[in-house]
Amino acid sequence: MSRSARRYAGAVSPASRGPAHARVKEASRPNRDLDHRRISRVEAVRALGDDVADSVLHAVHVDHSGLPGGGQLGLRRFLRQTSDRVRNSALLLTGGPVADGMAGDESDVTTLDLETAGLKELVVRRRDLADALKKAQPDVVVANSLRAAIALSFTPKRCAWAYYLRQDMSAGSVGRLRRAFVLYVVLPRFDTLIANSQWTLSTVPPKTRTKHRLAIASPLSGAEQLLDVEPIPSHPGTPLRVGWMGRVVDWKGLHVLIEALDLLHAQGVATTLQVAGSAIHEGSAYMEALQRAAQDRNFRIDFLGQVSDIRSFLSEQDVLAHTSVRPEPFGQVIIQGMAVGLPVIATDVGGPAEIIEDGLDGFRVAPGDPVALAEALRPLAADSALRRRVGMAAREKVRRQFTDRTLANELNKAIELTAARRS
Repeated sequence: MSRSARRYAGAVSPASRGPAHARVKEASRPNRDLDHRRISRVEAVRALGDDVADSVLHAVHVDHSGLPGGGQLGLRRFLRQTSDRVRNSALLLTGGPVADGMAGDESDVTTLDLETAGLKELVVRRRDLADALKKAQPDVVVANSLRAAIALSFTPKRCAWAYYLRQDMSAGSVGRLRRAFVLYVVLPRFDTLIANSQWTLSTVPPKTRTKHRLAIASPLSGAEQLLDVEPIPSHPGTPLRVGWMGRVVDWKGLHVLIEALDLLHAQGVATTLQVAGSAIHEGSAYMEALQRAAQDRNFRIDFLGQVSDIRSFLSEQDVLAHTSVRPEPFGQVIIQGMAVGLPVIATDVGGPAEIIEDGLDGFRVAPGDPVALAEALRPLAADSALRRRVGMAAREKVRRQFTDRTLANELNKAIELTAARRS
């Protein structure tokens, strides 16, 4: 076995779970001075009232990338939604498939075509960004990513600004130096902080939060396009079909799922696993180690790569597993699985803990714990009625709370809140 495969095997062995689990617990507590008070879906909406002009607001959403990512795909879905209160457009610092898709949707999108979105080029090309914003004449500017927020901090401020936090602000996530720069240099430029979950917002220190208006707006996951999908029933006596979907990097915890399925196989529970997703540069060694280790398993593992037709992929699963070993800020994949009517098993930290009600519309397990994950999967393998009951409850929750129309309205209210602050 190669060195990387041995490293993978060690990562999931029972003997190694202690320190790893300790690191997860530390990551789930971003800072001891943070209070975890609940923030309403849009706090202080009552402040809108007459403070917002009757005319339609123009909001420009700035993102550092036009490549596929959760934030970029969520923004593309958001731009497809229309509002009689807010006209939304996008300003992307670099191009890519998402930028092309926005143009194909006939959304209002401008691309600056920077070679990279690195800090050096952001500083050098700050005038281009400033000129593009001046030309657009927005009422509100929304930073859709951390790099976009940093880029904006180098430009003049001519209107109200909001930062949409899609990643947490813990030192373990963004690094201590960058976190300090963002907290003391970048965030003071913004009027409103919009977070994709309660947990994400809780990672911003209380003293910083008190200086901003606050809102929670979950990202758009494309749920409407999935609510009509019916999972294809598996035949009695066939293996449990487990799906996993996401970016293949170590903190997403795919190795934990493989170890859990190993445990089930040893107990006589048959399963198969399909993996939809690819590795980025820093995850390529991890992916290669997983693929080599999969050859030694006694159950089938299919690595499908990036899947464009997630409707078909999800319809062919019995269960969807979401196995991040550190807190996930939200979890769009969870919403997509629930929309199809699949029971979803997710780790009990970060945003997923706010989405799933354990045992009712999904299941939550401790992060980095293959034993707990196997225990959650076992009854689902034996009971198709349980799978259907939990899956239908999950679908109804998505229908009530997580459709793109509902979530677009939340984000537009947060934009109006930002404009009211400025006025």
